[in-house]
This record gives sequence, structure tokens and C-alpha cells, in this order.
Amino acid sequence: MVAAKAMAIITEEIVRGEIVRFTASYDVFGYDVLDKTGVVAQIINTAGKLLVYVEEIGEWCEPTPEMIERIDPGHISKKSAKFLATTRKLQYSDD
Repeated sequence: MVAAKAMAIITEEIVRGEIVRFTASYDVFGYDVLDKTGVVAQIINTAGKLLVYVEEIGEWCEPTPEMIERIDPGHISKKSAKFLATTRKLQYSDD
């Protein structure tokens, strides 16, 4: 229960576009992203995870807040803002 509350507080503070660094060993399609950086694209509150793009390997992942550290809390770089402006949530259709 306490961990769930702490996770909710952490994810509420993180801003879409922030740069984060992985502080835990985490396999993303065969790559260990420990010490790599990524851009927070979405905060998934229902799962307590983040959607993060790791540019160095060109992959997306869903780490928990405990696996990352915020580089410059609340700051969104121009590069991150430009990248996120070109992304959008996948839309499903019946076609």
C-alpha cells in the first residue's frame, strides 16, 4: 500500500517530455538500458509505469518509476518537445 502511494506521487510529478536515466538493469528487446537515457512519452497511471523512448536503441519500454532517475525534473528540452510533437497514440479502427 505504501509503495503504491509512493509510485503515484512519483508518476504525478513526472512531466511528459522529461529526460530520465535508467538506474536498474532492464532488458529492452535484447538491450540492457542501464545508464541509458530516454524521453518520457506517457505516464500510465493505471499500471504504475511510464512509456519511455530510448533513442540510443530506437525502442520503447515501460519501466516502473523505481527503475529511473529524473535528469532535470520538470524540464522539457527542445529536442524532446520536437520529437513528441511527431508522435501520437496508436488509433485502432475496424477497417
